[in-house]
Amino acid sequence: MTTFVAHDQHAPTARAFAWAMRGIGLLGALVVVVLLLTGVLDVDDDRLMVVFMALAVLAMLFVVPGAMGQRAELVAAHPLLQLHPDGLAYGGSDFPASAVVGVLRADLGSQGEHSSYEQGEAYYLRFDPDRLGYSRRDDLIRTKTRRLVIKPSDFEDPVGMSRALVAHLGSLGIPYVDCGRSQQDVERAETELSRR
Repeated sequence: MTTFVAHDQHAPTARAFAWAMRGIGLLGALVVVVLLLTGVLDVDDDRLMVVFMALAVLAMLFVVPGAMGQRAELVAAHPLLQLHPDGLAYGGSDFPASAVVGVLRADLGSQGEHSSYEQGEAYYLRFDPDRLGYSRRDDLIRTKTRRLVIKPSDFEDPVGMSRALVAHLGSLGIPYVDCGRSQQDVERAETELSRR
């Protein structure tokens, strides 16, 4: 069994971003209070705007930092990726080769920000959730989406992980498609894999 661990910077980076978001949330709260006190925002006339701003501030103070921390904890809690003779395990969940439909690799630029795909290099593992025997829904794995995203940047040894993953997929006979930098190629390949 080959094991790859997460990069050790996940937890400190997530904490730093969480505190930055809290700071932005506090700044936003201060702006809302100043606008209310100066009369720029009138609670009676702009009720919807005040509620929206309050919800945005609460999300930046609690929801966004919590999600960042949860993902960092999930990534760092165990070996992130384990390659074994029957398939692989990612984030503590097993994906047998019989459940894996195929894997796509893409290295998307800014178009990844505005789609269901990740910006930068990522492996999109397509699987059949009916063959898994379990369901999971968190910031790392959502079995309902039928797609698992493995990002080399999450690993301590991204190059070694990428090479080992591709070689392992080949040894298991799992279809692998390198889509390069084209989101259209990824979408087309995913459509073809979903028909299998």
